[in-house]
Amino acid sequence: KYQIKMREIKFRGKRKDNNQMIYGDLCTYDYMVFIGVAKTIFQIRKGVFVPNVIWYEVLPESIGQFSDLKDKNRKEIYEGDIFDSPSKNKFKVIFDNGCFYYQNIVDEHPIGLLKEVAEDWKIIGNIYENLELEK
Repeated sequence: KYQIKMREIKFRGKRKDNNQMIYGDLCTYDYMVFIGVAKTIFQIRKGVFVPNVIWYEVLPESIGQFSDLKDKNRKEIYEGDIFDSPSKNKFKVIFDNGCFYYQNIVDEHPIGLLKEVAEDWKIIGNIYENLELEK
């Protein structure tokens, strides 16, 4: 018997109206991008449930996808997160060719697969809210 583990697909982005980072499902409409947050779930009949989702417009440049990995403190890792490595070098998370990688902040050269180091490193911020960490 095979057991399939589905990867959790979710996103985060900065709300356009207040710059607050939110987490949820991604949707695009024309040139606008939204993240939906399920507030409650209603049962409309036995076995049929419908989420009540509130959609927020987000800044397209702030969107990051969940990697389905967690750091050494069990914090979820998203595209755009910045890590402090044991060597005190800083790396950011990127998504390229269907994989999550870590990349040197200084020269932006991809180093390796994120899953190889994720549980040993600590997230210290992200490129959307902590611009000072990119230096």
